[in-house]
Parts: sequence; C-alpha cells; structure tokens
Amino acid sequence: MPERAADLGVIAAELSDIKVLLVAILVVAILSAVMAILRFASASLRSLLSMWDDFFRDEAKRLFDRDEVDELIHFAKDKLKKRPNHVYAHWYLARAYYVREQWAESLAEFREVARLDPTWIEDHVKPYVSAIERKTAGGTIH
Repeated sequence: MPERAADLGVIAAELSDIKVLLVAILVVAILSAVMAILRFASASLRSLLSMWDDFFRDEAKRLFDRDEVDELIHFAKDKLKKRPNHVYAHWYLARAYYVREQWAESLAEFREVARLDPTWIEDHVKPYVSAIERKTAGGTIH
C-alpha cells in the first residue's frame, strides 16, 4: 500500500506539471490569436487610411484642374486640421497659393512639403521655389 500512495503522489505531481504546461500552452495560443487580430486590424486601418488619402489626392487634383482654387484651399486646410503633416495637403495648398500669386504663403507651404518629405525637393519643390524667386526678384514677396 505504501507503494501505491507513493505512486499516487508521483502521479499527482505529474498531473500538476501537466496542468501548468496546459495553462501555458493556452496562454500562448490566446496571445497568438490576439496578435493575429491586431495585425489584421492594423492592416485594415492602413488600407482605410490609404483609400482616404487616395480620395484626398483625387479630389484635390480635380479642384486644381478645374481652377477651383478657393475650394481647394478650404479642402486642404480642412485636411491639415485633421492631419497637420499630410504632404499632399501642403502640396496642393502650396500650388493653390502659387496660382493666386500669394508667394509668401506658397513658399511656406513648399518648405513644409520639403521638410515633411525630402524626396519631393528636387522634382516637386525646387521648380516652384525657383519660379517664385524669379517672379519676385527685386520685388517683395506678399
């Protein structure tokens, strides 16, 4: 009988170890599921933001192409209230001010575009800044 009691003690200890391992496996499985859900949610959010950015660019381009400068300025400023570092909002605002010959405002926005995304400097910022400098040479920027 003492052997049986010892065997039961060993079995109880092993069952306790198995219980701990099963709980650990369950915790890992739950954490893995939570991580998968978070990855999916993050990807979905990025996709939605990308679609919204595409909408902004398309609408801003449409307004610019139709010479609806006042509406474009309002549209870009609204975007910047929500997302102050939105490169395209600054870009279209800079171009709208450029069309209006509001050189100081245009320069400020082009500088912001350059600050936010230096890859835009060569092709998208410098040509406008150079043109503004030529237009205002010897004059004042207003």
